Amino acid sequence: MATYNGERYITEQLISIISQLKATDELIIIDDCSVDRTFDIVTRFSEGDNRIRVFKNEFNLGVNQTFDIAINKATGDIIFLSDQDDVWVPGRVEVMKNSLCSQGKSFLSSNFNLIDSSGNLIKSVNDFSLSPGEGFLFNLRNILNIFTGRISYYGCAMCFTKDFARSVTPFPHFVESHDLWIAMAANVKSDCIHLKDITLSRRIHGSNVSVVSRSFKEKFISRFVFMRSLFCILSGRNNSNRRFTL
Repeated sequence: MATYNGERYITEQLISIISQLKATDELIIIDDCSVDRTFDIVTRFSEGDNRIRVFKNEFNLGVNQTFDIAINKATGDIIFLSDQDDVWVPGRVEVMKNSLCSQGKSFLSSNFNLIDSSGNLIKSVNDFSLSPGEGFLFNLRNILNIFTGRISYYGCAMCFTKDFARSVTPFPHFVESHDLWIAMAANVKSDCIHLKDITLSRRIHGSNVSVVSRSFKEKFISRFVFMRSLFCILSGRNNSNRRFTL
């Protein structure tokens, strides 16, 4: 989990996560220099619970680098990404973990509902569900749909193996969205699953990092970044000259 000024919703999110953790699981929280009570709240949750490990960036690094740090501190075989303001549906961990392991893939993205700041339903899964499938055409369609903006992937709705994480980190400096970078690599590798189950209530409010209305120029730049990212993945290298395993 990456946190930044999330005091309003983070307690509800932490409760929904911790209730699903086993004794051998871990919750890694990296605070990106919050100026509100977020760090104090997560620190209190960690007291007496050795499954929760809390860290704080020395400087504000932004969401991509903060998640990069969190991913590389993870020691478990399967990694779930978490935003600070959502709510995990009961049974989420088991459903996603079992689906990932049973199908022998390295990356899974699930469906979710949208809720407002008060927790009221905004949209159901039918408005933006990811379609299940497999094979070359399935993965090619996903990549094309990302490029055209018809579908998107959100880190809060995905999980992946530790071995896969090693192949996509560190994130290149030019990447706009760590979650799209991860999902694109999984599709290029033909190593992904779309789970139809709703495993998350994703909260939409005025402070969401990922809810932004962009200009035509910004959209054009985003497409350029997409092509650069795709080239890096296909060529097997990121900006640090680290070779991917694809």
